[in-house]
Amino acid sequence: ELASRGIDVTASPEREWQITLRLHAAGLPFSYYRTSAGCRLGRPGLTFSDEPEAGHPFIEPDEMDVILSGSLESVRENVRGLFEREDLMRPASER
Repeated sequence: ELASRGIDVTASPEREWQITLRLHAAGLPFSYYRTSAGCRLGRPGLTFSDEPEAGHPFIEPDEMDVILSGSLESVRENVRGLFEREDLMRPASER
């Protein structure tokens, strides 16, 4: 309905939604989504930004599946650690 009103609407495929649901089940309010450059992990922010995706690491679905298969404690620790990794701030094609 929104698209028919001229509003640009995008949605990630099913696998990305499932990863987001698993993150929420682990108590992590993050979103996992696909962009034209690759899959990213986003965390909510409360400020406006000229670069809203800055700080959202690029990480492949298979890597997220491995991280999410650990214990609840390790999932939380490892997911939070992704935001500290400078090597993940550029798409794989640019690394």
